[in-house]
Amino acid sequence: MNAMFLLLCLAFALLPANLPADTCLNCHGNPLERAADSALDDCFQLWLDSPHSLAGLSCVHCHGGDPAAEAMNLAHQPPGDEEMLWSTRKQRINATCGGCHEEIFLAFEESEHDQLLKSSGQEEERPTCITCHGGMAAGRIPSSEVAALCLPCHAPQEGQTESLPEKAERLLERMELLGRLHRLIALKGSDRQCTHLRAKLVPRINQLLLDWHKLELEKVDVHSGALLVELSAMRDELSKQFQGKLPVPN
Repeated sequence: MNAMFLLLCLAFALLPANLPADTCLNCHGNPLERAADSALDDCFQLWLDSPHSLAGLSCVHCHGGDPAAEAMNLAHQPPGDEEMLWSTRKQRINATCGGCHEEIFLAFEESEHDQLLKSSGQEEERPTCITCHGGMAAGRIPSSEVAALCLPCHAPQEGQTESLPEKAERLLERMELLGRLHRLIALKGSDRQCTHLRAKLVPRINQLLLDWHKLELEKVDVHSGALLVELSAMRDELSKQFQGKLPVPN
């Protein structure tokens, strides 16, 4: 069995099932192309396993182009090869992500933190969506990793009882707990609890996410603490209904 035959078998094994009718994916997901280009293969696999793929988004949603065109020169128009790559570079990435995540984008761009970096000529030092969330395989940064992202610019100061990176880690850990409590109440709560959750608490949780992206940590501290008290009380009430056998939310 020669090497070329083995390569072809491997290439077709890499082909995902049920690719959408999208010439971008049909071309860039071609098993022979992926087998011959490790960078392309890595990018395609990142997209394939990502929340964006699960939500039905593909190349065109971030890079532009025409997914119905068969010829490459037509599929890349508009905006053209260079502009398609530019859409995900540091200078443009926030606006590209903001095309779908508008509220979060505006909160981040209008934050005092971002405005200060722009006005002081430190625009190249600005964090972007990718700084915390990664690229195509975007997800939420875990609390255990957030301090390391803040440290390069916010080193602990002498005499501080809690440095900014430590505070960010503590608050994100609390927000993770809020998320678990939210899911628990939504899945197991009574009709009354679920109604209260949707009507009163979810809008506050959404505002908390905007405040987090504005990097307003003092406000996040106050509001997340109040939400934790309320959601914990709902969890305790629910635990009594389950006679103390309610699982700890993951």
